[in-house]
Amino acid sequence: MNRSALDHATILAHLDEFLEVEFTFIHTDRLAESLAGMPRERQDFILQWTRRAAATNTELAFQFASRAQEALSEVEPEVVSAWCLHAMDSYDRAG
Repeated sequence: MNRSALDHATILAHLDEFLEVEFTFIHTDRLAESLAGMPRERQDFILQWTRRAAATNTELAFQFASRAQEALSEVEPEVVSAWCLHAMDSYDRAG
């Protein structure tokens, strides 16, 4: 079943929650706009991994989300998820 892409406002709400913008002051509007133009499957993938990365560090999650679209145009999703896991693991070890 092909689900409809999320709109800008919905993506913005997710990003604002995941990245705790009321505390971090991360600006998510441009990122949400960029993600809104993607197919739903890619949106879900990036949002899911952004949420996971945010549990480790919100800035790491923002940087992941900002670069994931380009990465997905170059490599398979499995590589992008491994990249995110590696970044999270490195942060956990080194801070």
